[in-house]
Amino acid sequence: MQAFARIFRNLRNSLVLSKSNFIGEDHFGNKYYERIADEKRQKKGYRYVKSYDGQRKVNSELEIPTEWNAWLRNSRNNPPTIEEIERNNLLMMRTRQRALEVDAVDDKEKSSLVANSEMTTNLDSSKLNEKQAHPDFEDMEIKSGIPRKFDYKDKEKPIDRTVS
Repeated sequence: MQAFARIFRNLRNSLVLSKSNFIGEDHFGNKYYERIADEKRQKKGYRYVKSYDGQRKVNSELEIPTEWNAWLRNSRNNPPTIEEIERNNLLMMRTRQRALEVDAVDDKEKSSLVANSEMTTNLDSSKLNEKQAHPDFEDMEIKSGIPRKFDYKDKEKPIDRTVS
């Protein structure tokens, strides 16, 4: 009789859904929930998001603010506040604006250098097509732990670099 009671209790515990607590909503309309761990049923707690349009999407397809993403992944204990999200959005917008300004200044400087033909290089185009020999150093090894015999007298003879 105890076996039937235990089977019935396990079946009931597996079918009964534990309650999810609504935690918050972001400016996209996504709703965030947390399911509390249930020690009696040996259920682990977890956090999840429902998209604003009600469709099931992969989390990477959802637009989730960074602060909420950190909360979902348990990187932070407390959910973000609206003020915190707005402050971080303002910082992000200011950083983007400054980056655009720096890019505009760089583009202007590059165009003025090209127009004045002040941009010069030290590279000779004939040397670019020449093949360069691989440098040989005394402390190079053929294999790990096997020192290479470097002979200064035989400059003409190629060094065997086969790996066996």
